[in-house]
Amino acid sequence: MQKYHLTLKIITIGVLCLMFAIGLGIISGIVKEREGYHRQVMDEIKSAHTGDQTVITPFLLVQSDAGYSMIFADKSEFATTASVQDDQYQRGIYHAISYQATLNSQQSFDLTHINDLPPIENPKGETQEDVAKPTPKNPPSKVAKKVSLIIATSDMRGISSVSVNVGGQTLPAKLVNNTLPFKHLAVDVSHLLAEKATTVTINSDIPVAGIDSFNIVPLGEQFSATLSSNWQEPNFSGDALPNEKSITNQGFNATWQAGNLSQDNQVQLTTCLYDATYCPNAGISYRKLDTAFVTTNDTYTKTDRTIKYALLLIVVSFGTMFLFEVIKGLRIHPIQYGLVASALLVFYVLLLSLAEQVAFGLAYLIASVACVGLIGWYTCYVLATAKRGVMFSAILASLYAVFYVVLSASGLNLLLGSLFCFALIAIAMYTTRHVDWYALGDKAQEKLIDNVKPSKPSQDNANQQGDNHETHV
Repeated sequence: MQKYHLTLKIITIGVLCLMFAIGLGIISGIVKEREGYHRQVMDEIKSAHTGDQTVITPFLLVQSDAGYSMIFADKSEFATTASVQDDQYQRGIYHAISYQATLNSQQSFDLTHINDLPPIENPKGETQEDVAKPTPKNPPSKVAKKVSLIIATSDMRGISSVSVNVGGQTLPAKLVNNTLPFKHLAVDVSHLLAEKATTVTINSDIPVAGIDSFNIVPLGEQFSATLSSNWQEPNFSGDALPNEKSITNQGFNATWQAGNLSQDNQVQLTTCLYDATYCPNAGISYRKLDTAFVTTNDTYTKTDRTIKYALLLIVVSFGTMFLFEVIKGLRIHPIQYGLVASALLVFYVLLLSLAEQVAFGLAYLIASVACVGLIGWYTCYVLATAKRGVMFSAILASLYAVFYVVLSASGLNLLLGSLFCFALIAIAMYTTRHVDWYALGDKAQEKLIDNVKPSKPSQDNANQQGDNHETHV
């Protein structure tokens, strides 16, 4: 018979691991494809209803014969309460995370120099009047004729029933399309000119509806904002993180102090007012305070993280089967290794498909129990005894349990994963520290040869054959 080669078996297992990695790549592509389809559905929902909302801090727009000028608040305080839900917009198996927010603002404006404001200039330093016609001998008056409070968001479909209080007087807000290059609400506060007010405090209540994220563009000198919500998994990003935040099972509360971002935003907004190509819809980049209402450990993120530990799972599984093979003198065919690897691959397909229907934890439990049960039953035959099959199943179930703990520890995934890998290597080194692998290979080879040697005929069989020969003669 052909001599058994331990090295050839190791090479075969390595090739099977490589094929397993290729299969993982295909499954990872499926995960990305499903995630992309989910994002496409979310974009369709946003286009049909309302999308991410970016609220620009309200400011005053002053109109005179010389053109337009802007007055930003000396102090702005925002307090926003957002009620978040994930069952309002649904398409098939996908749910959009929507919110209904109420933005309460209190702002103080200095009107001392309202009649002497320079008109807005473009990036080349030319005023609007300079571009429209040559400078006349008598320059146009800068005395303010009209003052409006401007309230703008990225998606005006989510704004309704705005209430503005100026000096104890409630004023209506009207949707305007022609004053600025973008849609906005304007509140006429020109009565302040007749009153010759030097300072004014404006309170605004702005209801904002949106999907996925709520963002604020800070303007003015002193800016502070507070956001409270019932959502337990906010994702804070943007150009400034909250100075203080508190996240509990009932929701979160975050506070920003972001006056340092306003200068860049004011330059961008001024440029936008002069040239529409610099406006939000044309790709202008404001510095924002971003809060996304997301599921930080969603289906696709968790599935992708699970796949990252798949090679470790197959190495431990194949390593365990290989040790049984060489120590116990078993013969495990590469096809049997391949069937076990196929069952381990199917786990990830089951996990993804189930997690799109039920909670990820339940999907993980169902998929892992199904695969451990199938592989455990099969290895009872492959490893020759039920005891070995149960032992192999216990090792596999322990791996799945540990992987789930690592995945569930948001923010500590890398740390726990690296510690677990280190522990596995340490266990493997400790348990095999006295093993003479060369001798073990020779011993396994001798056992396999002994198992396939033909048995010698007994003396009785030999005598019986002799008697039969004499009788025949």
